[in-house]
Amino acid sequence: WLGGLYTSLLNLPVFLLGALWGIHYLVEVHHVTVVQASYATTIFFVGIIVGSPLFGWFSDKIGRQWTIFCSCVLQSLVVFCMYLASSGASWSSNAFIMMTLVALIGANFGSNLALFPAVTKDYFGVKNFGLNYGIVFTAWGIAGLVMPWINGFVKDIGMPQLSYVIVITMLMTAAIFTFLSRSIANKNCVITRKINEEAA
Repeated sequence: WLGGLYTSLLNLPVFLLGALWGIHYLVEVHHVTVVQASYATTIFFVGIIVGSPLFGWFSDKIGRQWTIFCSCVLQSLVVFCMYLASSGASWSSNAFIMMTLVALIGANFGSNLALFPAVTKDYFGVKNFGLNYGIVFTAWGIAGLVMPWINGFVKDIGMPQLSYVIVITMLMTAAIFTFLSRSIANKNCVITRKINEEAA
């Protein structure tokens, strides 16, 4: 519990800034009320709270690869539903459905926090774990830098719906690479082990 408390306090500034900016973004861009925006950001973080341990538990039961695969597919379906909602689907005005979708996005986001370090350790072991996971997290940060820019660009050129297509395509590509990455990691580990044995 001390580790959980430490992690919570460490991420608290990020969550606070995310909540404040998220509310402002929803109000200014999507023209919802402050109350509705507050509910949406709260539900998103509740999804993270539930999703992290839930997906972690699933990964212990069915394996990391299948859990990440299911997470990618589920997130693709959620993004597709968001695409339909933005296109004027009849159920887009249903607050319960929309909040459920927001909660699922948060849960899938939370799954990354639980699965990425576990997968990094499973693939490459505990040796150099700090460096390996640092590289993984750097890639995550780069995605967080690039994707908002792409989203803004496609909106500026008058094709906002293209963002959904890009995200779904990347998620499905990630789902496929879930299984390819393990074989690549295993092959690299074998090569590294042989080099170390020859050097010894």
